[in-house]
Amino acid sequence: MFRFMYARKLSVFLLLSAPIAVVYGQETVNYASVGGRVTDPSHAVVEGAYVTARETDTGLTQVVETDHDGRFRFAYLRVGPYTITVHQAGFADAQRSVTLTIGAAFALPIELALRAAGTSVTVSSEGPVLEEARTQIAGTI
Repeated sequence: MFRFMYARKLSVFLLLSAPIAVVYGQETVNYASVGGRVTDPSHAVVEGAYVTARETDTGLTQVVETDHDGRFRFAYLRVGPYTITVHQAGFADAQRSVTLTIGAAFALPIELALRAAGTSVTVSSEGPVLEEARTQIAGTI
């Protein structure tokens, strides 16, 4: 009798918990993910680069940092157009545009270019103040 009641309770529990597992399984299908690896021109990994995923339609952003293997990952992004930007000191920023679809898992290899060395010079000075209302020459004798 005890085994019958135990088996009955177990089967009821399994039947009631099965829809919950299906609901959680469906949750990941409504989103997408983007990951990748950031390298430099010599194909060495770039650790500590800031990677930003900006949803183009809403302007919402998420930022992650690359790990010691140069890898990054954005999980559970809403579907739609995104701009992925990578920033690291000493390198030029890299941008990639991608449109995420339901359940997509994109892998973006991103290679950073070296920032061009350049200098900028800003010169500013004030000119003399001229009175434009009078056109006469005056003097004292």
